Amino acid sequence: METQGDRIRRLRKELGFTQEQLAKACGYSSREAINVVENGYREMSLSKLRKCAAALGTTSEYLLGKTEIRKRPSSQDTIDEQFEKIREKTFSTILGENSKELYERFNDLSPENRELLLRVEKYLQNADSLQIELLKTILEIGESDKKYQELTLSKINKLKDKI
Repeated sequence: METQGDRIRRLRKELGFTQEQLAKACGYSSREAINVVENGYREMSLSKLRKCAAALGTTSEYLLGKTEIRKRPSSQDTIDEQFEKIREKTFSTILGENSKELYERFNDLSPENRELLLRVEKYLQNADSLQIELLKTILEIGESDKKYQELTLSKINKLKDKI
């Protein structure tokens, strides 16, 4: 049975690509990564596999051995590509002009680091909420200085805008 590495090597050679050329197309910095995959020592991550499949004119399903249909559909996008376009558009809408770079950097993180980043973001949101509550409590304690109360209310409103 043909492995992922076997299929990648065969298609790469058929298309006349060097390991270095394919490595760059897949987002690797050196040919060694392709060599390791082709020799069966490691499998590609799903994101790298998708890039490799696109470079080789096939589908990730074919490279994984899930189908014998080798050619990539030319008239319609695969489901993976459609999903990727929707995710990029969503990120673009939410994050603005730097969304693609942020999205790619986020996807390059390990699952553990993604989770850590999301927890830090949530912590920061909670910290702002706690600061608002603290400032409200200070106001309730009954500070008689009107100027101090106005400054505190101003800080509360700025924090609310951040959240």
